[in-house]
Amino acid sequence: MIAWYWSWILMSVNLTAMVLAGRRLWWAWLVAVVAECLWLVYGYATQQWGFSVFALVFGAVYLRNAYTWRDGPRPREQSRGDISSDDISPDHASNELALDVAPIGALADFDALAMAIEDRSWSDADPRAHDIVATARARGLNPVAIDVYEDYASPRPVRERALAAIASAVRRQEGHPAASFGLAS
Repeated sequence: MIAWYWSWILMSVNLTAMVLAGRRLWWAWLVAVVAECLWLVYGYATQQWGFSVFALVFGAVYLRNAYTWRDGPRPREQSRGDISSDDISPDHASNELALDVAPIGALADFDALAMAIEDRSWSDADPRAHDIVATARARGLNPVAIDVYEDYASPRPVRERALAAIASAVRRQEGHPAASFGLAS
């Protein structure tokens, strides 16, 4: 029989690990591995083997995260000063926003981007996505969704939903219905 305080210990260590990971500290994942070791012991002591298997799987994921985060800055930590002119495509080298210059063409871009996301053929290199995010940033729209979209550690479906929210906000501000920009679930 496991003592009553085990659940509090497990919760505390897991919560600590997630708060530290939210601060983008690579070693937070090692704290999470310690939490999974405790879950492994808990699963064994209570003979709930699912907890033990789950702890092994999560432990492996957390070790991988610690390894990948340790070696360099996450994409979101890269400052604008670290980006060279080689990183910017010629079409996007100027400070002018393509969507502000040609709002009618932007509608086709939104629809084409929506279809690309829906068909799973969208990629981070898509210039339409960069234009939409730049327009939203310049207009002060949806900063939380922009942060999520630019966090390359976020799962792709989450980033796609964030991009859809950003595009919808831009369309609404331009007086077009946001409902025409949708994603398949």
